[in-house]
Amino acid sequence: MSSDLEARGVHAWFGEKLIVEDVTIRFPQNSVTALIGPSGCGKSTLLNLCGAMDFPTQGHVYLGDVSTSELDDAALTRLRRTEIGFVFQFFQLLPTLSAIENIELPLLHSLQRTLREGL
Repeated sequence: MSSDLEARGVHAWFGEKLIVEDVTIRFPQNSVTALIGPSGCGKSTLLNLCGAMDFPTQGHVYLGDVSTSELDDAALTRLRRTEIGFVFQFFQLLPTLSAIENIELPLLHSLQRTLREGL
């Protein structure tokens, strides 16, 4: 699939609070992007929306021509496993592994699953 990731007119509400308002941003394929801003400005929420870990209240996130909100659970799992990479600052890291090992772990899992399904 490998394509640019784009958020178009994305809004995210949590209860009565608007966290992300009308964001349009494009992340070119194979790029590295840093979001910088003060605490509470919506950086993590935007990353969760773009990574298909959450979905916008309004607007769409696309990987190529595919809207992430239109994918079923199995397709979302494949997308997250093969197309989108996250390096979390604190959460979801295994403390007994190094930073590199934490990054390698899902890759090894994906390779193992591919080999198993191919046999």
